[in-house]
Amino acid sequence: MNLERYYDTYWQVKDEGLDPERIQFVLDKVSSSDRVLDLGCGPGKMTAEIHQKCPDVIGLDFSEVVLAKARARGVQTVKADLDDGGLPFDSQSFDAVVFTQTIEHLFNFKRSLVESSRVLREGGKLILSVPNIAHWRFRLALLCGRFPYIEDTQTHSQHIRFFTVKDTKALCRDAGFRVEELRGTSALDWCPLYHWRMNTTPFRQVYELATRLYPSLFAFYVTFVCRKTHEPVAERKD
Repeated sequence: MNLERYYDTYWQVKDEGLDPERIQFVLDKVSSSDRVLDLGCGPGKMTAEIHQKCPDVIGLDFSEVVLAKARARGVQTVKADLDDGGLPFDSQSFDAVVFTQTIEHLFNFKRSLVESSRVLREGGKLILSVPNIAHWRFRLALLCGRFPYIEDTQTHSQHIRFFTVKDTKALCRDAGFRVEELRGTSALDWCPLYHWRMNTTPFRQVYELATRLYPSLFAFYVTFVCRKTHEPVAERKD
């Protein structure tokens, strides 16, 4: 299967919908002087928002269709396949790497995290978000002997990898990062997992509090803010 052709076709008729809460969270974690790399930038909506704060930002993807859309938004782009070789940048050349809602689409996701560490300067920041497959709806489904595939959720048809909070923390540590903060997001406004009544008061208030306190159970997706602190485990020498 030619994945580049598949995604080119997909993005010809699809545009990216972004959660405003996710955009704002990322913007709060980068500084205006940072050189930022947005991995899996898609059509560049997130990258364009970052560009408003950080002029020196690059969006990377492997579909020429989405890169053309990103460039139309004034975004500087680089074409590269995250599953095919390393990142085409020098080591320690970025202050922050944004890697949101992308890793679940990759075969070589561990290598991509290691490469993210390589291109970051010492003390640089990784902002990584993943769909949370341990969400209570999927735990309940598995308990009942089901694994539901639902578009625009954790089991979206394009997702080939699945992550939990605990496993993602371990992946970040092995790639050379210290997890400094994590934020669970409910996505009550748009996620098809929920009944519409859950987006009304007081249900929403209770659910949002539960998501903050127990993200591994209630969050639709989780964002990790990590600091580069050491060499990836696979590259360490005794």
